[in-house]
Amino acid sequence: MSTLNTAKQATRHYPHEDEAYWTDIYSRVKSSGGSRKAYCKTHDINYDRLGYWLSRQRQRKPTKLIAVKVAHSSSSDTRVVIASVRWSPTQELVFHDVESLCAVMKRLS
Repeated sequence: MSTLNTAKQATRHYPHEDEAYWTDIYSRVKSSGGSRKAYCKTHDINYDRLGYWLSRQRQRKPTKLIAVKVAHSSSSDTRVVIASVRWSPTQELVFHDVESLCAVMKRLS
């Protein structure tokens, strides 16, 4: 038997496992309320293949952009901060009101 035939036999094809198939599986995983690993074990689904398809799906999705108002603030700013996200010592997103925070959270979900 040639090396080419052996390689073809070793390569498995999964024609039914298209993007729609994995999207359906992932929605079932999310609705199960359990972990991805537990769901895969219970339903005899290859955990690594699910991870592969999820990574492919994430790469295809465009990044969500959210419009924000940027303002320079001084250290003497007296408004109450209800939430903040810090990326670095010089970059921080600060929320001073619930409506803005809720709007951003809603757009991210």
